[in-house]
Amino acid sequence: MIEIETMKKKISPKKNLFWEDIKGEFKLLRKSNALCFGIVLNAIFVVLIILLFILSEYSEKVDLAFMSFDFRIFYTSFSLIRSNPSALYTSQQYEFPFRYLPIFSYMNSFISLIPYPIAFIIHTLIMEILHIFSFVLFLVLSKRFYNVEFNSKRRKSYLLIGIVAPLQVPNLAFGQISEIYILLVLCSIILIENEKIERYQIRGAIFLSGFLIGLASLYKPFGILLIPLLLKGSISWKKKKFQISFKSSFIALLGSIMPILPNIFFWVMYPNLLQDFIKINQSAQILIYPSTSITRILGLLPKFLNFSISQTILMIILAAILFGFIYGIFLIIPLHKRNYSMLFGLIHLILLIVYPDSWFLYFHIWFFVALPGILNIEDALNRKADNLKQKQKQKMLTSSKIIFIICNYGMVYFTLGIVIAMLLTEIDIIFPILLLILLYVILWQLILFLKIPEETN
Repeated sequence: MIEIETMKKKISPKKNLFWEDIKGEFKLLRKSNALCFGIVLNAIFVVLIILLFILSEYSEKVDLAFMSFDFRIFYTSFSLIRSNPSALYTSQQYEFPFRYLPIFSYMNSFISLIPYPIAFIIHTLIMEILHIFSFVLFLVLSKRFYNVEFNSKRRKSYLLIGIVAPLQVPNLAFGQISEIYILLVLCSIILIENEKIERYQIRGAIFLSGFLIGLASLYKPFGILLIPLLLKGSISWKKKKFQISFKSSFIALLGSIMPILPNIFFWVMYPNLLQDFIKINQSAQILIYPSTSITRILGLLPKFLNFSISQTILMIILAAILFGFIYGIFLIIPLHKRNYSMLFGLIHLILLIVYPDSWFLYFHIWFFVALPGILNIEDALNRKADNLKQKQKQKMLTSSKIIFIICNYGMVYFTLGIVIAMLLTEIDIIFPILLLILLYVILWQLILFLKIPEETN
């Protein structure tokens, strides 16, 4: 964690302090006119989406193909896991590919017992409630663990962007489940960071933090990429040795695989499911919307140069380089200086850049997971400005502005690249470039922070 000074003096843990923190942030929502406006705006979003869904379902004059199409995929899988599990990935009932693990469908199969229109309306209301609660956890992580102050105009704008979250509108309209994933990952980060300062008294926190990541992976399979970051190991260049807490690492990894293990039952009972799962995630692409991935753009270049190359190969090459680099950085950061919000955020950012079927809605996940840690490092660099050269100071200020601008674009003005893609190029060439810039800027800030001598922190 970056707040070294405050972390040295551990907070006396209090049994009910977590709920007091939650209540405190809910009070902030009630007292802030801007945040209250954001909640009201969210309520309007929900009402309009439900009304449009009802019109689309029951009116012959209104045909909104995009309404609930993700939820329809989920709902179909919930029904299939009960009636025809072997066809979970290959059924002709799907309009778009189903990419999730079998246990995800089994856990939620009861939803298929509810009439589809009612299920979607309930789902929409629950996702909105989880969005508000995720925002509260975002505040708890930022303020209670990273000591981030939201007292400047830019910082207050971040809060308004987070609570209003225009990306939540297509998320709700499509019937996405991103809010469940965000909530689970934020809870896991809080548990991991709590191990350092012991703000809350939580038994089995190490196991639980891993379990939540494993559970999150059921709702978004790419959550599996976070599991290596649960290892309690580090490389010391000065001492030239690798240190690891085998007990803590084992407990965290055990927790992470527990929710995933039940999939083995389905893979044994229906041997085709594992092969179908791998195949559908490797080959099936949804081309009706523009990807945020640079892989998709690079995959189109050979067509203009009269040779061909597999997007899968491109993805593997880029993933090996970028993920390998992040995991390498993770290992050289001392345990007490690790900022898990930023590290988890970097994994999601690389996913946005590398995975061919990543799209703009994933930026909503990145924002909530990564921003507390990014602001934490920004504050740390500002406090240590005296240790920086003038050129570094100027670049630091510029990098913070760039992050803010891209966050605004990604969360609010994301439609520009999509409109261009739909009308002109078939791909969004704006967002992938912005994401590469964002990755560079965040890594620059992180490396700059790590270069500050330990004794000056």
